[in-house]
Amino acid sequence: MSTRALLLLVGLIGGAELFVRGHLAGSAPAFHAGAWILAASLVVVTRGRTAWLRRAAEVVAGVVVALSLAELVPARVAPAPQPSFSFSASGGDPEAMKRFWDEHERERKLLRGETPLAPAQRFSLFGRDVELDSLGLRRADAPPEGAWRIVVVGDAATFGAPQNEGEQPWPEQLQREIDTGYTCARRVAVRNAGRPGRTLQSLGENYEIEVDPLAPDLLVVYPGIDAFDGLVPGDSLHSTFPVARASRWLTALERPLRERADARHLQAALAATPPPEQLKRSPAARRYRRLLLEAREHGVDVALVPVALAVAGATPEPVVRFHESVWPEARALAVANYNHARLLPLLGAAYRAEVIAPDDDLDGAGRDGFIDLVSFTQQGSERLARHVSHALAPLLKRGAGCEPRV
Repeated sequence: MSTRALLLLVGLIGGAELFVRGHLAGSAPAFHAGAWILAASLVVVTRGRTAWLRRAAEVVAGVVVALSLAELVPARVAPAPQPSFSFSASGGDPEAMKRFWDEHERERKLLRGETPLAPAQRFSLFGRDVELDSLGLRRADAPPEGAWRIVVVGDAATFGAPQNEGEQPWPEQLQREIDTGYTCARRVAVRNAGRPGRTLQSLGENYEIEVDPLAPDLLVVYPGIDAFDGLVPGDSLHSTFPVARASRWLTALERPLRERADARHLQAALAATPPPEQLKRSPAARRYRRLLLEAREHGVDVALVPVALAVAGATPEPVVRFHESVWPEARALAVANYNHARLLPLLGAAYRAEVIAPDDDLDGAGRDGFIDLVSFTQQGSERLARHVSHALAPLLKRGAGCEPRV
């Protein structure tokens, strides 16, 4: 091979690699250098060749150069989005959600259990004062004498993150749903025993300390994502489409292809669910068993509530990407949640616990039901409370003599 031919081959291969790698890595200098080296090499190498080959090379070279020159045209600078946790309010702009949580970093750490809370502490959450009792729970009035007590245990999603006056966490909404939806022989009192960072393991290991002082007649368990331990798929399900690319024009062509690939990957992971025996051997199942056995020993009925997330298998891809801006592991957690929903009936049958069916109107309602992947908006809290209130009808009738109002 002559020196000229070798140089042209190096130009073709090197230029193409610089062009592609520069775009994928978001490196503008590499992208532009690769475009011009590739274009020049295509024109030179096909000089003197047949007309159709020469024209094809010239078209490819022209497209590559045009893509490089197009990046020199200043892009229209979009106005910075207003901080928002709502997909609808922000027009689906993930940057709006990122800005909202950047402005509320303290609340985010608190809700994720990264900021420890102390008993009897007072603090501000989204501008609203919160006071804890001696158990580290939201302070509440003592239940009426002789009331049938429902204690709702969970983490931040149960603790709640109301942002406006009049908004309430979902256990308080459950109390309202029972009061307005049932006529009961005994008063029913619902206690919000949710706390950021509270886990199934701590509830099972410290039942005497964390649950027994509340004297529940019915324990409603709505866990956090620690209940997904051992149920998360092993392979990565993060979005494969990074934010920064060198060419905005190639990015526009690439985006729908990437979105379809990510959606197929998620559906394939949902279809590859573990068999029941494997689910029952998971760490999550062991923690549930510990808690269920403790409750049974204390003569307490248990209702297990499936977790609802902003992202589920049927969630539109733009909504998934919106929530990935704050929870990059959203897809993997959606698969784990699907496995979790399959685990609960197995545990309920083995340990005589009531299992509430998932709420199709809430799970995956990432447009308006959630302020992030796990914490509810007021609409989400109301939906969950309404769903649980209806599902508890048999237990309410048996325990407190409740009949649904007509």
